[in-house]
Amino acid sequence: MSVRLASVSIAALFVVAGYATLASAKSPQYIGSAGCKCHKAEQAEWSKSSHGKAMDLLLAAKRSKQRNLAMKKAKLDDTKDYDKDAKCLPCHTVGYGEQGGYEDDKSADTLKNVGCEMCHGSGSEFRKIHAANEETFTSFAV
Repeated sequence: MSVRLASVSIAALFVVAGYATLASAKSPQYIGSAGCKCHKAEQAEWSKSSHGKAMDLLLAAKRSKQRNLAMKKAKLDDTKDYDKDAKCLPCHTVGYGEQGGYEDDKSADTLKNVGCEMCHGSGSEFRKIHAANEETFTSFAV
């Protein structure tokens, strides 16, 4: 009985140690759009897109007349800036409300807009996937 109890205690110790290791592991980090420098063509295209300018849509002075009309249709105040609105920031920034993500206008510019990490997950984790698989990418002309 005591041997069985000892083996159960040792197993429990390994489980607890495993959880402690997982808990102390470094959490994923957002690196922002600057962290995707290897994809230069994609970066250039993104920076000109509405995703690359998503924060501008929250600023009245930077919105086009057409965008302001859309704001009115949505029953939003087209004269108001929404760049501090917690209802808008999760979709217009990277990692809003998450550790290391966009917090406020003092956050890194690379966390503003709809960046790569919105779909691909935190850059620190995505880089590990690239490295582990030694992935190479081929550019195809369209």
